[in-house]
Amino acid sequence: MKKLYGIALCALLLPIASVFAEVGGTYTCEGKNPGGGGRYEGTVVISGDASSGYTFNWTIGDSQYSGTGTLSGDTLTVDWGQPDPVVYKVKDDGAVLKGKWGPGGKGRETLTRQ
Repeated sequence: MKKLYGIALCALLLPIASVFAEVGGTYTCEGKNPGGGGRYEGTVVISGDASSGYTFNWTIGDSQYSGTGTLSGDTLTVDWGQPDPVVYKVKDDGAVLKGKWGPGGKGRETLTRQ
């Protein structure tokens, strides 16, 4: 019976561990500004890990942005120096991050690992 509980516990924790291990690298960024501000695209480099936090570096056109993020389950929250953080949902074992940002979360952003 103890062996069965151990197997069940491992099965529950494995998806969480893979989310923690797989976020990071270079991503293609596609987004939509809140309030009808138009669409944008660029790249984002994510480094770090779940225990120490993540560093985000966006390049959108000629502009550079940076932020720091924390992962809780499948939610990655990034403070980028604005009043509203970017809140991503981690999808496909970290290959895709779907985010909302700006006032009321009306901005949208999708990051796809290259």
